[in-house]
Amino acid sequence: MSTRQRNERLPVLAIVCVAGAALIFYYLVYGGGIPGSFQKKSPETSGEAAKSLPVPSVIATDQPQRREFQRTASWFGQVEAPYSTHLRAPVDGQITTLAVADQQEVQTGDRIAMLGGPMIESHEKLLQVDIDSQKEQLKLAEQSVQRIEENVKEQLATNDQLLSAREAKQAIQGKLQKMHASLDAFRQQLVIDAPASGVFVNRQASQGELVRAGDPIGDIQDTHRLRIVARISLPDGFELEGASVSIADAREDFRAAEFQITPTTTPSGAMVLWITGPEVNARLRPGQSVNGVIAEAAKKDELAVPETAVIYGEDEKPVCFVSKADGYEKRTIKTGLTQDGWIEVISGISADDMIVTKGAFELYYKSFAEEYKPKD
Repeated sequence: MSTRQRNERLPVLAIVCVAGAALIFYYLVYGGGIPGSFQKKSPETSGEAAKSLPVPSVIATDQPQRREFQRTASWFGQVEAPYSTHLRAPVDGQITTLAVADQQEVQTGDRIAMLGGPMIESHEKLLQVDIDSQKEQLKLAEQSVQRIEENVKEQLATNDQLLSAREAKQAIQGKLQKMHASLDAFRQQLVIDAPASGVFVNRQASQGELVRAGDPIGDIQDTHRLRIVARISLPDGFELEGASVSIADAREDFRAAEFQITPTTTPSGAMVLWITGPEVNARLRPGQSVNGVIAEAAKKDELAVPETAVIYGEDEKPVCFVSKADGYEKRTIKTGLTQDGWIEVISGISADDMIVTKGAFELYYKSFAEEYKPKD
């Protein structure tokens, strides 16, 4: 073929190629296309397609079940000992012995501290001097009574004189007894023992420190009467009647015996909950941070469907589909609690209905397409 003939045929080949490409494009866009491609259709064609959407090939149905539901709310808090005994220095002195450490457990009668030092010794000596002086007076009074008794026998003294001498002796004896009691009481004040069992905390004095009467030494917390001060935000309508409180523990969770909602609220609006009981006393310690849940009384034998059976439409109303002889009926239902993949149904279906548990999503959007298709 000559060069001239080839040049004359080039425009023809170009026209054929363009026409072929146009036919292929038309087929792909308007004539059925390839799998997965979008196709342009007239409004009439689109409406017919929406109307004739096939029922999903995989649909599972089942009757509602009866299940137990229980609503819970989480709390967090701290253990405290609301009942404490405050230990104070009974007299001026110096702490010569401090027998316990902070956070140490003590029993009633255990030695906590002892007081001594120059001020104590000086006061004790003064009391002893008074006692010794009173003893000398008592000795003189006894000699006087003895002498008068002899004079009465010899009729050198009267009975009235003897009675007066004896009364003076008894007065001195009474005063001496009071002095001994004062010295004993003072010495007892020098020893500070635990008035109750618990944990020694808040130590505010050290061994060798000078203290005044009334100065704080520390506290003994009653660990047999602990409580948890917890903060909690309860959902609307949460029923406290019959509710129970559980406490998370490293070994195993346990339940408290009692709880009380206080009238106090936190700045954020959370409620304050007091939790008490033998298990709290036995397992926890003051200052410990804890958490747990409060649970409503369980709602038993409630009608329920799987979460996959419930669809929420544009208006957020829950619906499910009930299998009928001639197809599937969309039902608006009223739901309650959701738990472990199940939804409590309060109304809208019965226990005998066959509920679509798989494929409800596809059925809903088939129904949506039919309800909202463009009008002719």
